[in-house]
Order: sequence, then C-alpha cells, then structure tokens
Amino acid sequence: MAQHVERGDTVHIDVSHGLRHLPMIALLAALHLRVARDAKIGAIWYGAFDPDTNEAPVHNLVGLLRIADWIQALHTYDKDGDYGVFSPLLGPAGELLGRAAFFERTTNSVKAREALSGWASRKDRFLVDDPAAELFREELEHRVRWHRQPDRASWEKELAKRYLEQGDYVRAAIYGLEAAISAQAIQSGADVGDFGQRDSARDELKSSQGFRTLNNLRNALAHGVRPSDQAIERALKDETNLRNALKRLLTQLLGLERKQGA
Repeated sequence: MAQHVERGDTVHIDVSHGLRHLPMIALLAALHLRVARDAKIGAIWYGAFDPDTNEAPVHNLVGLLRIADWIQALHTYDKDGDYGVFSPLLGPAGELLGRAAFFERTTNSVKAREALSGWASRKDRFLVDDPAAELFREELEHRVRWHRQPDRASWEKELAKRYLEQGDYVRAAIYGLEAAISAQAIQSGADVGDFGQRDSARDELKSSQGFRTLNNLRNALAHGVRPSDQAIERALKDETNLRNALKRLLTQLLGLERKQGA
C-alpha cells in the first residue's frame, strides 16, 4: 500500500468482504501509512450485510486510530514525562496542557501549576464528541495530579519523585533541590516565591550533607564535569547506582524536612 501512496495523501481503506483478520491488518496499515507517508486516513470502511433486513450499513472504523493515538501518547508520556503530547488530542483546552508541560520541563513549577489548574478548571478539557478521550480521562488526570498538592514544596517533591521514576535524573535532582529550598522557606516563614528569600533558604541548607551532595550531583549531571566527590563518582558509573543514589538523597531530604517541621 505504501508504494501507491504519496506523502501527504488522504487514504480511504475498505475492508468489506474481507477475512476476519483483515480489519486488524488494515488498522496496522493505516498506522504505518501515517508514519511512513505522512498520510491522512480519511476512513476505514466496513460494509456489513444483514440478511434479516436485506440492508448493508457501512461503518467507519477510523475511530480506532483515535484510540491508538491516545495509547501512543500515554506510552510517550510514561517514557519521558512530557504530557504536552496530549495537547493535540484535546482541542482548544489542550493548549493549556501544552503550556503547562513546557513550563514544567523548563523547571518553572509555578507557571506550570497555573496552566494545569486552568486546564483542570475547564469544562471542555476533554472533547465531548471524542469517546476515546473519555476512555483515557482518568489516566491523564492521574498523571497531572501533582498540581493539586497544597504548597510549592509538596508539588516540587512530587515532580522530583516522578522524574526519578521516569529516568529523567537531571530534572529529578533539580526539583529535589527546589523542593528542599521551598520547604526550608516555608518553615522559616519566608516568601517561597521571592528569589532573595529562596537564596537565603538555600544558604541555610548548605549545612546539610544531603543537600550539598544532591547539589553537587546535579552539577555533575548538568555540566558533565568530573566530580571530586567519590560517592558522586560511584553514582555516575551506571544507571542503577545513579537511581539508587538519587532515591536515597531525596528520601534523606524528605526526612530532613519532616524532622524540621516536627
């Protein structure tokens, strides 16, 4: 089929009168044509003759591709944490989701939360004429639930944990550091959104070995420099060591916060 389709063509596939497995092959062919030829699938037609009524209604199965789009988007999100992939599937409201994803991935959690809250408050955040979107509503809302956390320290910790789970170690370290700073600022009664007061909170945390180690690890990850700390050098030898080191440091910082707030 791909040999007869030019790039950008619109394709209609008819699987009427085919063997039972052909609709499945047609679905795979449609997915292949979209990727290999950048083709638009106009319809997947299936005519079903009913001998009782002597009628043959024709069904358009192209909605299956919509479900495939959502499955692919979920897979992409679980791989790299970018929920901006859902934006094209959600119509006008999806623009807010894409905006939130941009700010989150550029480590601006405040702006990301604002955009997510705006998206979550919209009644049209899921297209009413898209049954596929309804199938995935619960999964998507579960994946962006961090914005419902009560304060900045809480939502930054949620992001640090999530990026650690997804193997995005630089963002995990960054959000872990920011979460510790936010927690320190909140505990000190400082303005958690003020740069100068956050800087003061950071200075107070420098006495913590865990904070210093996480900061040095973040620098090594971000800049690619050879660390002078042997513990960090060991952590960077392979992914398992790095994941375990980050998990241990984040847990230590969370424990530090609970102790300070007790």
